[in-house]
Amino acid sequence: MSTMLLITLALFGCNKTDDTAKPGPPSVIMDVAQGASQVMHGLHADVEVLYNEHGVPTIFGHFDADVARVHGYLIARDRFFFLDLSRRLGLGEISALVGQDGMDSDIESRQRGVTTVTDLMVEELERAPLQATYIEAYAQGINLYLDQVRAGELEPPAELVLLAPFLSLDPIESLENFDSRDVVAGMAYIIFETAWEPGDVSRARDAALLPGLFDGAALGDLRQAGLGPDVFDRVIPAVSSASAPDWVAGVPSPYNTANASSGAAPRPALDMLERLERRLHSAATRLGKDRDAGFGSNAWTVSAEHTANGYALLAADPHLPLSIPSLMWQVGLNTQELGGGSLHVTGHQVTPFVFMASGTNGDIAWGQTNAGGGDITDWYVEQITLDANGAPASSLFQGTQRPLVATVDAFEVADVPALGSVGRTDEITRYATFDGRWINSIEGRVVDGPDDVQGGETAINLMGTWIIPEDTDGVDGITAVSFDYAGFDMRAMVRVGDRITRAKDLTEFVEITEDF
Repeated sequence: MSTMLLITLALFGCNKTDDTAKPGPPSVIMDVAQGASQVMHGLHADVEVLYNEHGVPTIFGHFDADVARVHGYLIARDRFFFLDLSRRLGLGEISALVGQDGMDSDIESRQRGVTTVTDLMVEELERAPLQATYIEAYAQGINLYLDQVRAGELEPPAELVLLAPFLSLDPIESLENFDSRDVVAGMAYIIFETAWEPGDVSRARDAALLPGLFDGAALGDLRQAGLGPDVFDRVIPAVSSASAPDWVAGVPSPYNTANASSGAAPRPALDMLERLERRLHSAATRLGKDRDAGFGSNAWTVSAEHTANGYALLAADPHLPLSIPSLMWQVGLNTQELGGGSLHVTGHQVTPFVFMASGTNGDIAWGQTNAGGGDITDWYVEQITLDANGAPASSLFQGTQRPLVATVDAFEVADVPALGSVGRTDEITRYATFDGRWINSIEGRVVDGPDDVQGGETAINLMGTWIIPEDTDGVDGITAVSFDYAGFDMRAMVRVGDRITRAKDLTEFVEITEDF
């Protein structure tokens, strides 16, 4: 028999039946581990938390907002440092904790668009009041945990206590409250971790290396002649049908060296491509996407007619790395039993992601797989002109120079003497084309910093590398690489993630996923 441990968050004299009810008086939390009572403000009605013998909680409440508040509180108590790092990664604010050693990560987050996707998802919450309420209450629950730490009722996160001497911080004073944007930022980072891909840049780099690859080798001319059409440009679909009707197999690849040298399109400088490819590969490897080791995920099912007890089986393996603490956090959420609501789900959430990566609501079950095979980031070669100070000013579009859009990002850098970091605020400018393609790299010479410039020059920082823009290869002027990411158009993740947990059948599930 399972051992069920009970935490009661009791609210006396409240019989409200909807989430518009005003919060009642303080409620009591029974801390099972300590056997002591604590106070939680802001609940509308009784909430009960049952722990099974494995320590997995199921939160029972009358209202979504109450369940969300307790949900945020419990996961913060278990995983606050993980949540804090995730929101900092999503907002590009690691350097505010660890100093200048976090700058490269912060610049990458902002220049790859993680923070922009965060803000788009927050904006979408204005059209999703149910999910907006859940996220807001979830953040309030995290803050309730922080309030208890500040009051000395709970110990501060062990990770901050351990790091405090090295980072010259107070583990309690360093705690920062969460709001809805912070919660969403952690989810946005997970989206990039599982889906953002730089494969086109690596292929373009490979294509730029093709000329002369067989110089001096046996049958070098013959092998070189067949390399493009027989190997590199041989793109054959797995099936005869195609989602894009105008796509025709056998059309030369855009990376074909003949095309690149024909004048039909600008040829990116090789040193720029190699620099960008190294940066992107490094970022992808940190996210668990090592192209050499391989990565991915899978799922399999067994239909009910093939099982002994007549129940269907679903197994999902997201192939996420093992870590301590685990990337996953188990929980059950339920407003059905006490309040007759639509929330009745149990499963695993990737810690910063509020909704279940894999789980079941009794009607359907689902799993999450890595979208590493999706080509959802498009890369472009740009021709750039500079202003009188040597800063990027415009890009060529259909024969016309169009002004670039410059955005200044401010980075708060912590004072960490042990790591040689001096507290300060750095400002770094990023650039985008007039129609929204983000510039990730630009042709030029690499320098140590913004002080290594001469008259008429400007050093810019792209993906953590300081560059003075100039034509280094004497071909096609100053080139740059820009990208457009499908995530810039995918704002409904929070709404869809929540609705999936409430789907009653497969048809509804499919309809919900189409809302992306």
